[in-house]
Amino acid sequence: MRIFKILMMSTLLLTACADRAESTRGIHIDIVPTYYTLSLNLNKNKDAQHRLDTFFIEQHERILSGQVEIFVATDTAYNFALQAESKLHGQGIDAMTIAITRVKKPINQRFDYVVQISNHQAIVPICRSAQSGYFFNRDLGCSMDSTRWKSMVRPDAVLNQSDLDSRPSKDS
Repeated sequence: MRIFKILMMSTLLLTACADRAESTRGIHIDIVPTYYTLSLNLNKNKDAQHRLDTFFIEQHERILSGQVEIFVATDTAYNFALQAESKLHGQGIDAMTIAITRVKKPINQRFDYVVQISNHQAIVPICRSAQSGYFFNRDLGCSMDSTRWKSMVRPDAVLNQSDLDSRPSKDS
C-alpha cells in the first residue's frame, strides 16, 4: 500500500509540472500568381530570336514549375510561337504547360508576340523560431509551417486538390 501511495504521489507531482499541450493551429497563407513577361514586335525587332532564347535561359527554373502562355497577333508571330513551343518541348517542358493564344489586335497597340510565364508563390507570415523557455506560445508551429509552404514548388497544386481552396471557382 505504501508503494502505491508513493507511485500515485510521484505521478501526481510529475504531471502537475508538465507543460500543457495546446492544439496547434494552421497559419494563414496567400497563394499569389507572379508573371514574367517578354513582349516583342517581330516586324521591327531583328534580334527577336536571340532575345527570346535569352529570356528562356534566364527563366528556365520558372518555366519548369510554371505555365507558359504565348499571345500572338499575326501569322508571323504564330509561326514564331510554334518554333518556340517545339524548342521548349526539346528542353523537356511538358506540352500541358504551354499554351498559344491568338489575339485580334497587337497587345498594347505595339507588340504582336508576348510570352508570359506564370508561377504561384506562397506568402506566409513572419514567425519566430520555437525557443526553449517560451511556454504557452500560440505560434509554436508557425515557423515550420511557413518554411514548408515556402519550399513548395507548386503551392497552387496543393490547394487545387483539397477543400482548403477558398478562391472562387472558374465555373461561376
